[in-house]
Amino acid sequence: MPNLTLSKNFLTNPQRRKEKKIDNSQFEEAYKKALNIIKYSPQMEKTLSIKLKQKGFDKEIIEKVIEKLKEYNFLNDLENSQSYIRSLTGKLYGKNKILAKLFEKGIKKDIAESQLSDFFVENPEEEIANKFIQKNQTTFKDFFENGQIDKFKQKLYNHGFTIETIERVTREFREKMEYF
Repeated sequence: MPNLTLSKNFLTNPQRRKEKKIDNSQFEEAYKKALNIIKYSPQMEKTLSIKLKQKGFDKEIIEKVIEKLKEYNFLNDLENSQSYIRSLTGKLYGKNKILAKLFEKGIKKDIAESQLSDFFVENPEEEIANKFIQKNQTTFKDFFENGQIDKFKQKLYNHGFTIETIERVTREFREKMEYF
């Protein structure tokens, strides 16, 4: 069995110090790449980590880069998640779809739920669902006229709306259709 004790020479060996310099140069290279990536669009920690990994950087280097970026507030999942949620509202997604997309981006559950809660106080999900229905009015009318209420609900569900919201807007839409 080999002896696994480290000698003093091993730790102070010039060759060992050279390896550390390589790490510093790799760190600098990774840091520059990261700055270049976030220059074009804000990134979440997870997505930036994946992009740097794809460029061939080691996990330890990536962690150090992310730590430094966070220190200078160049990488802030809280602020970036707020911005990301706002960008998704133009697509008229419901709570569930936005939450899933935040998880895909690596946002922690507590941050995602808090951000969504704040967002939907100002922008009720029901209003977004009604805008989605209005945007696709012809399709939704056809569903009702052909007795395909399940397809109506499924389309809303696939767009990430909660069951409660789907039931409310379905009831409202049915009432409007009966009125006309």
